[in-house]
Amino acid sequence: MKALFALVTALFLAAPAFAEEAAITMVAARQVDGLWQFDVTVEHPDSGAEHMLKAIAVFSGDTILARIDVPRPSVGFSTVTYRIPGVVVDVGLDEVMLRALCSVDGWSESGIPITLR
Repeated sequence: MKALFALVTALFLAAPAFAEEAAITMVAARQVDGLWQFDVTVEHPDSGAEHMLKAIAVFSGDTILARIDVPRPSVGFSTVTYRIPGVVVDVGLDEVMLRALCSVDGWSESGIPITLR
């Protein structure tokens, strides 16, 4: 199949348990030639290299399927969007979890489940 699109509508979270925790606010997922691509929008109040969004990852259970590291803080921006391309998802796996990593607070407590279709 040339391209199969799975668009996950905007996912809005309730206020995170910690005001500084990285919060994923939207995910768009798309499958092309058997590989998945995730465009992930994250809200995090980066204040500098000591407190910033460090990474975003696609999980299957406790296994990280793909991870993108954020190279520098985005001070002055309330949200940023990153693309995680070329993700291999095993046949039969119909849901993944996306989580964000803060340099101070660690991995976000509440991940965003994404149903793959």
